[in-house]
Amino acid sequence: MFQQKSMVKKWDLTCYSFRINSDHRVGKRLKIGQALTLTYNETRRGNNAGDNRFIYAASASMPPSFSYLDVDNSVPNNRYGFTRNLGVAGLTIGNTPGMNQVVDARDRSVRLLGNIYGELELLRGLKFRSVAALDFGNSRNNGWEPGFTARELGLERNLNSFGDSRSENVQQVFTNTLNYDGIFGGHTINATAGMEYQQIRGNGLSYSNIGLSAVPIPIFTVTFRTGRVTPTVKGDFCSIMRLLNLSQRAYFAYFGRASYDYRDKYLVTATARYDMSSNFAPENRAKLFPAVSAAWRISNEDFFKDKVSFVTDLKLRGSWGQLGNDKIGFDFPHISPVD
Repeated sequence: MFQQKSMVKKWDLTCYSFRINSDHRVGKRLKIGQALTLTYNETRRGNNAGDNRFIYAASASMPPSFSYLDVDNSVPNNRYGFTRNLGVAGLTIGNTPGMNQVVDARDRSVRLLGNIYGELELLRGLKFRSVAALDFGNSRNNGWEPGFTARELGLERNLNSFGDSRSENVQQVFTNTLNYDGIFGGHTINATAGMEYQQIRGNGLSYSNIGLSAVPIPIFTVTFRTGRVTPTVKGDFCSIMRLLNLSQRAYFAYFGRASYDYRDKYLVTATARYDMSSNFAPENRAKLFPAVSAAWRISNEDFFKDKVSFVTDLKLRGSWGQLGNDKIGFDFPHISPVD
């Protein structure tokens, strides 16, 4: 458990975390293991992470003649106990620390990271490894912002508002690899072949309302098909803005790599990936991406070794390859959006 108190009121972070890792050997050839991390974060704050992100700078730059609290009750019908600093020294600056105090916001998030693996030695130098991993995240944030007058806080905002957002994201990865390592005299060979599948899903829902009753956390009924809001107090007027999003992607790839070196002098590596992405149209979904590199470690040659004392490693290297990218604006650009 971890708690953090900030220099400005209303930014209290509480974090709970749990982690466990384990590795086990079954016989001489099989090894299995897992890793799990679970965290929960909760932040109670004002508006310093919302619309007004300059609370520290605004607080530090306020003139010393400005007041923070209405200690002499000079503001009639003051609901919050802060002061306006209206027209002090010819300036009008909002009471940013005071505005931060009247907002009541709460952010919560849960995240689970975990994986399990198994590794089997098939032959000497030849191993098969399989890994399954999961990344799950869930969050919910809400905030209540009451209205205030210029006399109370230096700026005018007459309407109360409430916002709520929640999201869920899941990422799954499955990887299988076959790896070979071999040394034959001065020759060293390493080869890897494998496949990987990745699926990413997410959804989010958010809405905000303006014109609610001045209660700490308003309760209302929302019909998302019609957009109507039913307040708990008769006579309330509410306007609502809502947003719903869904996302899903999938990737699949075959890959291979082979490297060779002779006495750490001459090195060659070749790689290839055959990637598929659901973000493209079916006819353009897959492509091969090759790469090759070669190097000559001159510092290990007899004519160079121990003759140039101020150079410990000198290598000449060249490479060529192709890369791909499916982050091209919006998801599924080949599909026309429908409103």
